[in-house]
Amino acid sequence: ATNCKLDASWLIIKIVPICKGGVEMAYITKLKAVKTRSLIEIVEILKGRMCAEADVVWEEKHMDQNFAVLCFEQYYYRCKNYVALTAIISEKDDNQEAVLVGSGGGNLWDISLGAEKSFVKKSEKILKEYGFEI
Repeated sequence: ATNCKLDASWLIIKIVPICKGGVEMAYITKLKAVKTRSLIEIVEILKGRMCAEADVVWEEKHMDQNFAVLCFEQYYYRCKNYVALTAIISEKDDNQEAVLVGSGGGNLWDISLGAEKSFVKKSEKILKEYGFEI
């Protein structure tokens, strides 16, 4: 077996819309917080609150390496398609970071009507309640 250690410290992202032909295809934001709750508590809070409206399609926790990845999916009627949200939450010493990536939702003409941004904003609002800031 190969000993492989993943490191999330390379994640240096600001709020960035990713565009294709002038149409926003993904929305990314990064939040930071001074640790007030454990990483596992933050993951469970986000998962619990987001599951009221969205399905968790992937969950991977690496507590020994201090990060977790959650992938959500939700159907948005405005674009008549599914939108995905990937949340990468990491912790180092007393600092926590969350990178939120909303994508998809494009219809026949790849127009999402801001659905991916709305999905990110929902999770961003939850994390802000627990001390995270942009």
